[in-house]
Amino acid sequence: MSACAGVPQKADPAGRVPAMTPDYAGVTIPCNIAPLTFAYDEGGSRYVTVFSAGDETVVVKGKDRAVPSAKEWKKLLGAGSSVSVETYMRKDGAWTRFEPFVIDVAGEIDQFLSYRLIPPNFENFEHLALIIRDLTSYDEREFYNNELLKEGSQVQCMNCHHFRNYGTDEMQIHVRQYLGGTMILRGDDIRKINMKNDSTISSGVYPAWNPVYDYIAYSTNFTYQEFHSHDRNLLEVIDDNSQLILYDLDRNEVSIIYDDPDALECFPAWAPDGRRLYFTSAYMPYEGEPEQKTTYFYDHYKDIRYDLCYIDFDPETRSWGEPVKLIDASAMDKSISLPRVSPDGRWLMFAMANYGVFHIWHEDSDLYLLDLQDGSWRALDEINSTLPESYHSWSSTGEWVAFTSRRDDAHYTRVYFAHHNGDGTFSKPFALPMKSPRWSTFFMYSFNVPEFTVQDIPYTARDLATLVRDTETQIIPPAK
Repeated sequence: MSACAGVPQKADPAGRVPAMTPDYAGVTIPCNIAPLTFAYDEGGSRYVTVFSAGDETVVVKGKDRAVPSAKEWKKLLGAGSSVSVETYMRKDGAWTRFEPFVIDVAGEIDQFLSYRLIPPNFENFEHLALIIRDLTSYDEREFYNNELLKEGSQVQCMNCHHFRNYGTDEMQIHVRQYLGGTMILRGDDIRKINMKNDSTISSGVYPAWNPVYDYIAYSTNFTYQEFHSHDRNLLEVIDDNSQLILYDLDRNEVSIIYDDPDALECFPAWAPDGRRLYFTSAYMPYEGEPEQKTTYFYDHYKDIRYDLCYIDFDPETRSWGEPVKLIDASAMDKSISLPRVSPDGRWLMFAMANYGVFHIWHEDSDLYLLDLQDGSWRALDEINSTLPESYHSWSSTGEWVAFTSRRDDAHYTRVYFAHHNGDGTFSKPFALPMKSPRWSTFFMYSFNVPEFTVQDIPYTARDLATLVRDTETQIIPPAK
């Protein structure tokens, strides 16, 4: 049967697994993920790849790659808790057999992942798109494209797509410059709002939708960016003013959560019960002339370090407790960004680097995990690489995390996934499956802000462009 299937009967053992792109040897994957395709980096002229799981065997032949069909892949994932992969290579007229490797199969992942595609030059914001991808296939589509509303020199930037409780019936996107505003979409309730008023320093920037109560927390940030020609961290995004605010969806008003004049607050994230808000804060007092503040912060940007904090919330009275510092990162000459709490409330993942808060360009940025039950935390060595890991999100079950990494080529962020074993440890990460295994070599956009959802987005790109264009922006008043 093996001979009929075209599997070589005589082959010299290589004594190792094959080199491949992406590297899927020893990973754990969801039972509903799209087929993993990979290209071989061994220089052979022909390959035969044998996939086996339970009673199922699939033989795939290719010149330089293994690309199982969707039908074959579904049979394999349904046949057992692991898939064994064995590779034969023909090179210089002889066959070589590589050691088999195993791909473990775990529980389902949320069906959809949304992300922003952005050019490598962060000042070039004229060509941005928000994408939703079906993780059970290779299907993807735009649900917003800023070029649809470009008019001559009038251009638009966009960021911060965000969803409530992994659904898409309550979502927001934020657009800036031309026709700018924060779009809040809740079924038939569609608003475009601007939270900049006499009590806030800007409109909302980084959002956190309360999972239980009808509030959205934001950080407001007076942000600017600088590019470096002699620093390996090529781009620096710096705040010289910020605060935390709360938008009340029912009352349509905004209030201040926390605003220390000597601190910079950023990246709010709710606990699952909606009664505690985590955030990062950098103590950075300034006593100079107001017009010199931005220059001062730029001159000292490597001294800006953010700690991990939280503040308790009473949703009935909209009142707040006193801020509590959870991890004093600045005392260790470190800086924390992007706290995200697991759906069960047990774990908090965050990124940490030597300074600053925008770590996507910081080569020393790694992911860490805090156990909120006992207060211990550690670097996620099983996930991290030698290049930046930054934005991350939990799946709705907490069994999977998605994160962005520059490990492929140091220049472009790609999406990776890792299985959470339930005890604070993770499996070896695997790359977002693509129909062509070498797609990342030629794709010249970065993936930004990956977010899971359990359902598709009920808008097309033209739907949202029309809503952004035709919805009048409301200035949201401060709470009385």
